[in-house]
Amino acid sequence: MIPTTIPHGRTARRLEWAHLPPHIRTVIERRTGSPVTTAESQTSGFTPGFASVLTCRDGSRHFVKAASLKAQRPFAESYREEARKLAGLPATTPAPRLLWKHDSDDWVVLGLEYVEARRPHRPWRPADLEAALGLVTDVAEALTPAPDRLALDDFEHHLRQIVRSREAAGMRGEDPVGAEVHVVLLSVGRVAMNVALASASA
Repeated sequence: MIPTTIPHGRTARRLEWAHLPPHIRTVIERRTGSPVTTAESQTSGFTPGFASVLTCRDGSRHFVKAASLKAQRPFAESYREEARKLAGLPATTPAPRLLWKHDSDDWVVLGLEYVEARRPHRPWRPADLEAALGLVTDVAEALTPAPDRLALDDFEHHLRQIVRSREAAGMRGEDPVGAEVHVVLLSVGRVAMNVALASASA
């Protein structure tokens, strides 16, 4: 194994439960149906927004994400877009369900289904790799063809722009990278692609 100093599982400095405004904490507890007793911040990923597993007095657990439109607008808008896409996923998609959304008071807050899980071991073990690949396969089957209601960006259009810019620069013929782009162009079709597949989002 190649030595690494990457702090896997500790790549984000996020808002904690105590950092949320009191009225937002009230909104969340109203939605969960019970007062929050503990909040476990999820320190993986690369955004500063709130992302915690909340345990409530009644024993229920919830995964909640939140960001301020004033102080964290790009991340709040990304959560808003995440909510839109989650709501558009087919029921057969193996993904946590969006249970509720609060988009008001200058905050975007998402309440998602809690899924009992753990991060893969480091270095990866065969069982973890097999489980991850199996899940990716299931997702691909559920999202092929990509549902129209997801209204995904036209990835093929972007790739064609890349090809045209490379050709304009004289990068054609036997160029392996350009050839790879063309292969991807032909194979994308209507498949929904996740270009950020990583253990931080696994």
